[in-house]
Amino acid sequence: RTKVNLMLDEIIAYMQLPSWQKVKGNRPLVPVLWPLQFETMLASQESSEERMTLSEFVDLIRSRVMAAGLENPYIVAQEINRSYQHASTFQAAGFDAFTDYQGGYGGTEATRDQGPSYASATQALIQTYESSFLGSMPFIPPMPIAMYAWPRATSSVYYHYREPLAGDLADRIKLTFEFLKSHPKQCDAQVVFSYSWNE
Repeated sequence: RTKVNLMLDEIIAYMQLPSWQKVKGNRPLVPVLWPLQFETMLASQESSEERMTLSEFVDLIRSRVMAAGLENPYIVAQEINRSYQHASTFQAAGFDAFTDYQGGYGGTEATRDQGPSYASATQALIQTYESSFLGSMPFIPPMPIAMYAWPRATSSVYYHYREPLAGDLADRIKLTFEFLKSHPKQCDAQVVFSYSWNE
């Protein structure tokens, strides 16, 4: 709890800047990376004053942000991928939505440039939205720019899909935003998270 409050001291200072992303009117957008790790770490504290449940963690973020004079924050649970598998946990804890940090759907374990095409991975991404993300809880579509680890390779085999050909990235952006527009209830914040390590 003490460390969470220290983090919030710094984060709320940034949230008060005019450049902080707002959604649904004037609600500050607050992604929480690895909420399940926060849950485990907070539950394992020896001191009862430092322990928190995931619900208490979300409540603390919300109350601290609003106590600073900001609108009710839009708090997003964000695991690396397959966050949809934990949607019921996130919803019960009080998160407003979930998303993936990376979510490189459509790839495969392969040697360099033997993975699927970028275009086919884009189709797999959209199909994953439809088959796995749509459900009982709102979400922010993750739109990774690439899944191509070779510039920092330490192995001869990686999960990847190939780099985009001309027009492939534009198609991914277009299809993702079309999906967003056509699902205003499930994607109620009407934003996209786009992962890139400049791969």
